[in-house]
Amino acid sequence: MWERGKSTMHSRFITIGLFTVLLSWSGFAAVASAGGYEIPGGSARALGRGSTGLARADDPIMAFLNPAALGSMPTQLMLGTHLMWQKACFDRTGTYDPSYVGEQTGVEHPEVCNGKDPADRMTLMPFVAFTKRFGKRVGMVLGLDAPYATRAMRWETARRIEEDGQVVPGFYPAPEGVTTDDGLVPSPARYMLVTDDVVVLHVTYGIGVKLADWFQVGAGFGWGFAKVRFTNYTRFAQAGEDMANDQPTTVKVNDWFLPRLVGSIHFIPHDRLDIMAGVRWDDDVKASGSTVAQTAETLTGLGITGPLGEARGSVRYRAPRPIWVTFGIRYAHRTAPRASLDDDDPTDDPMKNETFDIEANVIYERNSVVTDHLFSSGALGLFMNPDDPEPSLTIPEFENPIRVPHNWKDQVSVRVGGDWNVMPGQLALRLGGSFETMGFRDGFGFIDYLPLQRFGVHFGLSGRFGAVEMTLGYVHFFTTTFNNPDGQHPQIVIGLQGPVDGVTNFVNSGTYRAHIDMLAWSLRVVFD
Repeated sequence: MWERGKSTMHSRFITIGLFTVLLSWSGFAAVASAGGYEIPGGSARALGRGSTGLARADDPIMAFLNPAALGSMPTQLMLGTHLMWQKACFDRTGTYDPSYVGEQTGVEHPEVCNGKDPADRMTLMPFVAFTKRFGKRVGMVLGLDAPYATRAMRWETARRIEEDGQVVPGFYPAPEGVTTDDGLVPSPARYMLVTDDVVVLHVTYGIGVKLADWFQVGAGFGWGFAKVRFTNYTRFAQAGEDMANDQPTTVKVNDWFLPRLVGSIHFIPHDRLDIMAGVRWDDDVKASGSTVAQTAETLTGLGITGPLGEARGSVRYRAPRPIWVTFGIRYAHRTAPRASLDDDDPTDDPMKNETFDIEANVIYERNSVVTDHLFSSGALGLFMNPDDPEPSLTIPEFENPIRVPHNWKDQVSVRVGGDWNVMPGQLALRLGGSFETMGFRDGFGFIDYLPLQRFGVHFGLSGRFGAVEMTLGYVHFFTTTFNNPDGQHPQIVIGLQGPVDGVTNFVNSGTYRAHIDMLAWSLRVVFD
């Protein structure tokens, strides 16, 4: 049971915390990186202990995955922000087409990385959750969070300005010894991705019931939305990598209803032992919007040569999302018995009533469902001049979707960590580690999401002042380089009838590497 602080202190801390979180929401996450679409995260406390906390029944953010724990939680508010820095690099095998490098031959692709500097690679991910008790047996949570993932990727450091004023994305400084008109060369990654900006946000409601001192159940529902913006290069009618037929293409789509369902059970077979199991289901992203392509200088098959304006049309986008199966077990070395339903206050305070704890979590992500991302296009209009009211030519709706193969493997994340209450009820230190298996299959590396094998080193601390708790957590992820010498991702080639099949110019051969740092803070206030 918690001690109550003064209401003025509550108000001061809550005001400061809410102001900081609102600032962070001006650029919230996410798009994702490793671990399929997400990396091991959780609240600031969970982050500091190996991203564990599923079996510790007092963290409102972790209740998004274990709503059964709500049956033991007090009325409380938690808010905070994650800051993540991810540097991802791609070293493509092969050489440039001479048309891009002053007609020189044998110019190898340089390794390219996202962003210019650490500021370009930073993502803010806010979270806020409120839990409320109803009697001794029932608790509920209402919260808002973003996935633990990178929001934006920029595989460029410069843009080319054409004579007609067109701004062409996706360039880097020319390698030493290579001379071009403007000192730039196109990104070797341009046929996969130039820019990627994905925002996903979920509002989650959950309820947990304590059926007995040893058994709790819970369920939750989330309503999310996704905003997807990205640019890459496509080709018209025929494969190749010459300048004349490259088309920078931008897609902008939204999905305003992303349902999520969560369920869990929580056992307490012994006063010092917690065991939980749960499942999370997310519906596929089914977004719609528009696409714009800066048309190539030569449109093979149409007999049109010369700079054109744009190709515009509608587009639908579908991305599968995997089911998660979760398991957690926790041992706590207690200094006081756990509260029961016979007590006036059946909630527990692990920071006050435990010397230390150790927890292990396992999360299975069924990422093998992520086979292809699908793009279905409506009719496309070709505009000789972007200001023309009507297109010069119309391409009918595609019969078949454009397939962007991912072919991920299922992944398993193993996490271990714990707290040491140095000053019970006042100061806790924590440490942990995490491991996640490789999600890429041979031949199918891709730079929009990087499900690399990863090891994390986590640590953090919490300080309590009356009923207010401040927490910091940090993790550094070491990732295994993925070597993909025989890429199987074909270049996207668009013809008059839709995507061209049988393309054998594969654009994802090379090596992929990344490292990630994440810092999180949170403020927690308990009201009863």
